[in-house]
Amino acid sequence: MDLGANVDGYLRELVARARGTLGDELRGVCLMGSAAVGAYRPGRSDLDVAIVLERPVPVARREAVVAALDHEALPCPARGLELVTYDRAGLAGPDGPAYLINLNTGARMDRHVSFDPHEDPRFWFVLDVAIGRALGRALFGPPPAELFPVLPDRLVRGAALDSLDWWWAHGGHRAAAVLAACIAWRWAAGDGWASKSAAARWAAARLDDPAVVLAALDRREGDGTLPFDAAAAERLVAMVRGELERAA
Repeated sequence: MDLGANVDGYLRELVARARGTLGDELRGVCLMGSAAVGAYRPGRSDLDVAIVLERPVPVARREAVVAALDHEALPCPARGLELVTYDRAGLAGPDGPAYLINLNTGARMDRHVSFDPHEDPRFWFVLDVAIGRALGRALFGPPPAELFPVLPDRLVRGAALDSLDWWWAHGGHRAAAVLAACIAWRWAAGDGWASKSAAARWAAARLDDPAVVLAALDRREGDGTLPFDAAAAERLVAMVRGELERAA
């Protein structure tokens, strides 16, 4: 998959620095998100990357990873880099994947660094691993289906419900809530994980009135001029919540 010379070169350097910093502890590096599924949009998209280690490493080693991959040290050509580092045992945690590093960095992204998985909502990482296992692309090491474990259905459903609550609670993200609902609905219906855009088109084909889904998609891919009906968005999110809860 050709993401452009700048992005491809950046990802190669990211892998080289991860290998140089982590050595034999490094099990794999996986490209996640839009860039992995052919939906990367220059100027809009982030780059999402997961690193998996054989075992936990001390905080000093994690700080070295951050220092090597932070935007100041390795400028990200996208909106920003969302990097999560796990170890094998942490991926299989009973409450869902527990990260070693959660780093957001980039010219157009608020910087965030955490070494404590209790500092960030766990549902993000449950969904990250579940979707990455299906749709990720190996940059180093084994394919995603070997790198990431199969997560229990109860964890994934709970995470999908929590994500809908989070998006809806943050009122400026109503369109994002609709797209998250489309992804969760497609998965709950048994058709698997898909990108935001593909899931939105899947949902639109199943709705009598897909206007709110098309408006959310327009805000992601178009010029954002289609009218967005917040009440219709709320009804869609409630419907998907019901589907998730019934399936559980």
